[in-house]
This record gives sequence, structure tokens and C-alpha cells, in this order.
Amino acid sequence: MENSVTILDCIQRIPSLIEKIIVEKDINIAKVLKKNQEKVIQINKIIIVGSGTSDTAARTAKNFIIRITKIPTFVYTPSEFELDTVEKNSETLYIFVSQTGTSKMTRKAAQEMNSQNYFTIAISESATTLLATEIPNHILMGVGYEEHPTRTIGYTTTAMTLMALGIELALIREVIDIKKANQLYQQALKAAQHQKELVPQTMAWLDKNRRKMMRSSCIFFITSEELMGVAKESAMKIWEIPQIPAIAYEIEESLHGPNYGYTPNHCVIVLNDGGSNENKYLALTNYMKDIKQNGFIIGKTTIDEEDLLFSFEENEFKFIEFSVVIQVLAYRLALDGGRDLLSPHDNSVMYSYFTTHEGD
Repeated sequence: MENSVTILDCIQRIPSLIEKIIVEKDINIAKVLKKNQEKVIQINKIIIVGSGTSDTAARTAKNFIIRITKIPTFVYTPSEFELDTVEKNSETLYIFVSQTGTSKMTRKAAQEMNSQNYFTIAISESATTLLATEIPNHILMGVGYEEHPTRTIGYTTTAMTLMALGIELALIREVIDIKKANQLYQQALKAAQHQKELVPQTMAWLDKNRRKMMRSSCIFFITSEELMGVAKESAMKIWEIPQIPAIAYEIEESLHGPNYGYTPNHCVIVLNDGGSNENKYLALTNYMKDIKQNGFIIGKTTIDEEDLLFSFEENEFKFIEFSVVIQVLAYRLALDGGRDLLSPHDNSVMYSYFTTHEGD
């Protein structure tokens, strides 16, 4: 049966779901932590494990978690975690993320840590997923039901849930007080409300500027460490939805080896959140505009009318605003490129070669 809910419909649900995560934080997140309060006090390291969008969302939240909790935090894909030579210990919090709760490798890693009685928390879309039932501590992702497998809601709500988990950890460990926690949640709500304005603004921008992107053989997303999770998720979404190969690079790295490879068929989109790297952002964008005729910059400071200038909440939750621009971009490029996004996915041929989730 054809799906009548579009990816854009999903994107437009995100602000209300962020609000719900914050409203329900006490019964969803704080409840789990308080149940394990003795272990929470002893944590000296956090490890987050997930694949795909679960991985990019974790990388989006990581730096915030470090800042707010003062606890070293690391993100691994399940394969990296399996090969990790760091000794596992009882003072580490292991968080395993899978939207459907069926990711085989994530579940395997979670089961291994749980069998050794380490402090584990699962995050998935419902309390009845396989992952949720296999791990003693479960937190809802706040995604509800997402109709499309190319996750947009899941990315944002996963990152927000992980950041809320960081806030609640910091509260219990008395690193921050309730006033600070409430200020942070208010910042997230403001960013979510602004997201509503960015959807039509991005659509209007693409009315005039999508052609170069659609004609490109590859799209590069360039930014600095703070938004690298967003950039990696952007690359994934552009590959998944309009099916254009895409890559994410940190700004300094984008000026090294890749600088010999840029061609007019490569579209560079710079995510500009200001800060110390802004001169590098502008230099690369000018180079791509002047020499390759295929560069854009979005965010705080732009160069010409082809770019997308938008203000954003200059706080810990700017990922909410930057990510929605790329989600809309992915949807629009696919739509204008003629891809049918509403018919059911038939992955039976692919599944005859490989599967990554239970039930595939």
C-alpha cells in the first residue's frame, strides 16, 4: 500500500516531538538514572554504540555530553566497538542505540556487555523492541512511529534524547543545578520552534538554487567539529534519499588532500556556525564559487544570493536548525529528481545478499 505520509510531513513533526522528549524526561530518562543512582555516581566514562543514523546522532550529541557531564564520552559503530582494545570496566556507562531495536551488531554488543553485568542502557523507538527487552534499562527515543526508513525524525530525536540524558546525568551528579538544566531545555525548545520557519525558507532557497546540486556527481558537506555529526548525517541523507553520493569533511581536512580533487562536478556545501573557522569556510566557498562554479555556504555568514543565510539559536542545540535544512534539501532533491518516495520499499533482492537487522 502506498504511504500517504511524506518525508516532509515527518520533518514537520520534529518540533513537537522535541517538546515531548523534554516534557517526559522525568518519567523516561531521569527515572532510569535514579533507579541506578549508585552506578551513575561512579561513572568515569561513557561509550555510545550505534550504526547509521544512530551513529551520526550520537556523534552530534557527544561534545555536549562531555561539556555538561565532565565525563569523557566516546562513540563507536558496533564493528569498532567489537575491535576496541580498551578494557571494559564497571565504571563505564554503555549506551546502545537502535531506532527499531533490531540492529544485529548493536544488539550483539549490548548483549555481551549486559551478560558481564556492566551498566547498560538501550535507546530505541518503543519498550517492546528486541533491544529494549534484552537490556534491563531502556529509554524511549521519542521518535514515535516514523513512516520512512530514511530517518529524519529519528536522527533529531535520538540526538536530543542523548543530550537530555547528559543533562539528567549532570543533575544527579550535581555538576549542574536545576536552573541550568531548565535553561538548556528552553534553548532546545527555542531551536525547535525556529525549525518551523526554516522549512519554508529552505524550500524557497531551493526553488532557485537546486539545479547545480542535482547536476553534481558528489556533494561535500564541510564544517567544524561541533557540527560534524550533522555533516555526516547530511551526507548519509543525500545518498539515501536523492541517491547522490555525498561525503562529510571537517574544514581543515577539506583543505588538505581533497583540495587536489575538487572538480566542477563536485558541489561543496559549507555549514557555517561562525566561530574561529569562519574565514576558512568563506575561503573554501569562494574558491568553489570562483574556480569550480559549484559552492554554497549556509548559516551565519554568506557570500552571495545563491547561499542560504539564516539566524540560529547560538547555543548547544543549533544542530536542530542546521539539520532541518539538510533534511528538506534531501527531500526536495529527490522529489525534483523524480524519485518515488511514497511507494513501499521492496528490499527483497538486497536482503537475499545481506541483512543488517533482525527480520530483514
